[in-house]
Amino acid sequence: MQVRTAGAGDKLGAMLAARALRTRCVLALCAGLALLGAAPADTSLTTEAYVRRGMPKPDHAWSKSERAQATRALQALDLAEYPRHASARSGEVFARLSAVPTWDRSASLDLRVAAARQGFEALSDVLTSYQGSLIAEQGRGLDVVEIRAALLRTLAASMSFAGEQGSLDGSDVATTVEAMRRGFLPELQASFYLGEVLGVLSGRSELGAGAYDADELCRLVDALRATLPAILPSVVGRSGIVDAIRELEQDPQLDDLDPELRLLRREVEAVADALPPQPEAGSVD
Repeated sequence: MQVRTAGAGDKLGAMLAARALRTRCVLALCAGLALLGAAPADTSLTTEAYVRRGMPKPDHAWSKSERAQATRALQALDLAEYPRHASARSGEVFARLSAVPTWDRSASLDLRVAAARQGFEALSDVLTSYQGSLIAEQGRGLDVVEIRAALLRTLAASMSFAGEQGSLDGSDVATTVEAMRRGFLPELQASFYLGEVLGVLSGRSELGAGAYDADELCRLVDALRATLPAILPSVVGRSGIVDAIRELEQDPQLDDLDPELRLLRREVEAVADALPPQPEAGSVD
């Protein structure tokens, strides 16, 4: 009887030990998964630290020279030190880095075009730097998306003077040449940039959809929804952009972006359907 009792006790002890081991394994696995899914630590600097590193103070709209100064200061930082969107430490600096340029709408066309061009180029430089951080650091997708959204808003605002520069369909060579002299054709620049953004969503770009999570890509789609109504009427290659958005909506690999892509497609089609047909490039009415 004593032997049986000891044997039963051994079996019970072994069972409890095995259960405890399984519990520890499960807890370790959960902890590991939580660690993998945790948001990366905010290693950005404070506003004061950025200013000491050469960044202009973010408490005012930056001039052209200050934007250039900010880009140089950004490029001198370690990638982990880059300002982050909505960060308690660096959000103010990020907001200024990604600010949409403004201009006096009563100013001459040359001055407005220059302001838009300088702002777009400065944001493009910031985007290039942050794309490097996206490759090297996890958790930077949101920052890149916010900068891309700022570029979209800049193009949308620039469309206010697109028609003033003359037609780009080849029907008026003199006005086309004059527009090229100013160095910024928003209707053409928007065509190139929209192709880049749609390439990000499709995964065909160098930093495709795999570099972002679904929420970040949905934010990018929302930025398109907010800006395309202003961009579509004048953008070169409108029908191709609409077709590309239709293809994105039908891509089964992008099901996580529903209903955002579906809403984008519907809204873009509604805007495009209300516009007169766009002349083919080089055609003369």
